[in-house]
Formats: sequence, C-alpha cells, structure tokens
Amino acid sequence: MVILLSWQALSQGCVQDIDECAAKMHYCHANTVCVNLPGLYRCDCVPGYIRVDDFSCTEHDECGSGQHNCDENAICTNTVQGHSCTCKPGYVGNGTICRELLDDLTINHKHKDKIDVNVDDKNPF
Repeated sequence: MVILLSWQALSQGCVQDIDECAAKMHYCHANTVCVNLPGLYRCDCVPGYIRVDDFSCTEHDECGSGQHNCDENAICTNTVQGHSCTCKPGYVGNGTICRELLDDLTINHKHKDKIDVNVDDKNPF
C-alpha cells in the first residue's frame, strides 16, 4: 500500500483531503486502478493482473505458474485475464480433457461396425 499524505489546508486550521486520483497526482501505472483514501491513495491491480510493486501490476501467467486446468496432453496458452487449453497433435477434446485420436477412432469404428451389422441384419439385400 502506498502511503502519501495529501491534505489541503483550509481556513481556521481545517484540512481537506486531496483526491490524488481525480487530480492525476498519483504514480499508478498501466493495469492498475487508483483508489483515493483519506490523505493517501493506493494502486489496485485490475482483474487478471498481479502486483509487482506499490505502483505496478503485470499479467498473471496461469500457464507458467501451473495454475491452469489444462489436460496433461494439452497446450496451455496464456491470454489476457486467463488462459486457453488446446489438445496436442494426436489428441482430441476440449483442452481440459484430451484423449488419443487413435482411441477416438477405434471407439467410432466399433460403433460403426455395430450399426452396420444392425442395418445388415434388418436388410438382407
């Protein structure tokens, strides 16, 4: 948290808070939001970003940190405010669940054989 005391002197010894955010008297960098507080301000990270220092935030890399839900047979791609999962070549699925393409073809082939047999049983011609 940044502690920068900012008060404006008024008459009769009274003081008033200066809104550093509205007056653009802050050091918050990109990917942060300036939050005015009585006598000071702080820089909060926007969603999907993590703190670097009191004034800066950087994107959170879920793939690099291992904080993703991708299957072990998927490729994790970091995106702004998240990530995406894509099955590796030779695998099929939605990225969070991937299975070998060969297994998928074998299952479909088995079902096709069963359907063909049932159709042939009904139509002898």
